[in-house]
Amino acid sequence: MHIESTTPSQRLYETLREEIRSGSLSGKLPSIAQLSRRFGVCSNTVKKAIDHLKHYGLIYGQQGKGTFVRRQEPRGAIGIAITASQLMNPYFFRLFSTAQKRLEEDGYSVRTVTLAEQMLSDPLEGLLLTDLSPWREELPRLLKRFSARRIVGMYGPRIPGFTMVVNDDSFGGFAAMEYLYRMGHRHVGIIARDLNYSDSSFAFRHQGVEDFLEEHPDMKAELRTIKEDISGDLAAKDSGSVAGLLLAEHPEITAIFAFTDVLALGVLTFCQKQGIRVPEDLSLLGYDNQDFSQLLNPPLTTLQEDAAGVANAAVDLLEEPPADPGRYRKLPSLIERESVRLLNPAETGSSFRK
Repeated sequence: MHIESTTPSQRLYETLREEIRSGSLSGKLPSIAQLSRRFGVCSNTVKKAIDHLKHYGLIYGQQGKGTFVRRQEPRGAIGIAITASQLMNPYFFRLFSTAQKRLEEDGYSVRTVTLAEQMLSDPLEGLLLTDLSPWREELPRLLKRFSARRIVGMYGPRIPGFTMVVNDDSFGGFAAMEYLYRMGHRHVGIIARDLNYSDSSFAFRHQGVEDFLEEHPDMKAELRTIKEDISGDLAAKDSGSVAGLLLAEHPEITAIFAFTDVLALGVLTFCQKQGIRVPEDLSLLGYDNQDFSQLLNPPLTTLQEDAAGVANAAVDLLEEPPADPGRYRKLPSLIERESVRLLNPAETGSSFRK
């Protein structure tokens, strides 16, 4: 039960929560009408904030007497497992920082865990894994240390018996193709990576692409992959080379969907060197919404993974474990900027490159 921070009810909840934690609000809670007048909000907003306070055990009701602030007892420690390399990854860092902030707001002490032995020996009440993959060999021992209900993963392969909250990359791949289709593109290039790992986010993005193509036989896609196990500048450089070969083989392509913003950056750099205008000659779509994507020329249209949604849902599931472990999904969203152009019907399927 997580209310988006942009809503009036969430802002009121956060204000009341801080007053409770500071001790300035204690005893019997003011009435809904009093809180409504004090904060200048409607009664429905107050009711939602109160429901949120009850959900996290900050207040409780007594029939016929009213609602009271609960004495704040310190809660236990929760570990967040993350590797040093993942802390350098923008997406994993957002997962970590959002989960840490949320747990602290809910009264837990948070311990950053980077070694398996810490998970097994530290006095922890539960564990959030930013990614299951680095700890796969330790999972049997972790299950002996915690019940499956006290471990939640936020990324990684499907493993029976574990609760996971992940971004729905298959939906993201489908949504990317749907957007390009809606913009009039019928022959596109796909630049991917690491498709040999069946449980990777890139494999799921590719599955979404394939699902869309199956439903829309009038759309064609040419798939190319960069070299395995490279990243950063090398990945961008290789994606530029791959784009050059792809466009030489298929000059009728009107758009490229790159599976990461870094790959899209490589394509854009190649285009600029070759005098190919984006989006006038070639549209370009990325994935990740990294910070640099809005600073490119043109600003990159991309898909954004819901790191905050994943982290908050993971905390929800840790606090209120489901009856049976499962895999829960959050949907990415399209960030539309200026790198994809709408084709006229007469231009669909034709090349703009001279």
